[in-house]
Amino acid sequence: MASDVITAAVAATGTITFIAANPVAGDTITVNGVVYTIAGNPSTSFDVDLIGAEATEAANFAAAVNAEVPGSASTFSDRTKSNRYVRASVSGAVVTLTALVPGAVGNAITLAESGTGVTVSGAALTGGLDVVIDPRGLNFVLNARGTDSADSSNRGDLGVESSGGSTTFDVVVLGVRR
Repeated sequence: MASDVITAAVAATGTITFIAANPVAGDTITVNGVVYTIAGNPSTSFDVDLIGAEATEAANFAAAVNAEVPGSASTFSDRTKSNRYVRASVSGAVVTLTALVPGAVGNAITLAESGTGVTVSGAALTGGLDVVIDPRGLNFVLNARGTDSADSSNRGDLGVESSGGSTTFDVVVLGVRR
């Protein structure tokens, strides 16, 4: 089966944990060069209000990363834009950052913090994996018109045949070594 030989890309992830020693004004959390600054009164881009219980701080930071509540100065500056590298989710006092682009490229997204109120899981996100296509046992077919042998619509699709039939993928195969 085709699903047995194709592994989907996996997005890299990392965590930011808010701990009992609350961050103070001026502390920072950096996500791939985007610096979020702790501020008592968020007023400039990427200022985040992280005063309160750890779970509230985590929720405020996740909201700022996602820019989910535009104009809400009670959680982050209304000038803050959503982070273009990651999406944040929160569970209790832990924010999980997931790369927007799946694959190993997400492993290059950096994390850093200053101060003692937060910890990051590492210097960068981890676990991102690229698509894996194992061509063993597959027969790649592309005829001269750009269609696969099972498709007469001439759409220019590349068909990947297995014993179960034909599946169309949006990929370019430069060569298959047997």
